[in-house]
Amino acid sequence: MMNEERWFSYPIWWTMAEYEHHQELLEYCLLRKAYDDGNLKSNIGGWQSSDIYSDSDRTIGKFCAFLQPYLNTLNEKIKIKLIIDNFWININGFGTTNDLHTHPRSYISGVFYVKAEENQGNICFENPLRHFNQFMYGDSIFLDPIVYHTPETSKLLLFPSFLPHSVLTNKTNIDRISIAFNTKIVNE
Repeated sequence: MMNEERWFSYPIWWTMAEYEHHQELLEYCLLRKAYDDGNLKSNIGGWQSSDIYSDSDRTIGKFCAFLQPYLNTLNEKIKIKLIIDNFWININGFGTTNDLHTHPRSYISGVFYVKAEENQGNICFENPLRHFNQFMYGDSIFLDPIVYHTPETSKLLLFPSFLPHSVLTNKTNIDRISIAFNTKIVNE
């Protein structure tokens, strides 16, 4: 009999998180796009806001307070205290996408879909050992190389910040709107 241990798995946590101030948050995202020139990071087309911090205004402060209980659940599991460091808004229209990337200097990252539906581009998480597995075994026979999550309004995803991820092309004429964020460890 051979024993088996699995040591190198990567969690992705998700839930449907109904936010009481959802309409206010949607309006905030659209307003922000009107005056923020944004950033060009992983986005190909579309718009990504400049960084937003939890103490920047009332709307983001309320949203941060809404997210914190979900982080507290992780805090209990992983035995460290995480708080949100920064946010940014993504608005991706037809034909836009996001290249494969990670989030350096963060521990857990997340995305909340403010407005999203099928065919607007799944988020794809790539196994960090994918290329090693291909080198050793040809195809990745032990671990799925890519996991897909379909965007849905009010879906919240949390994942290790080092996990490579991308977003597939939005195939609709409707904007996909999300708020992404990074966390940092707080030493008590």
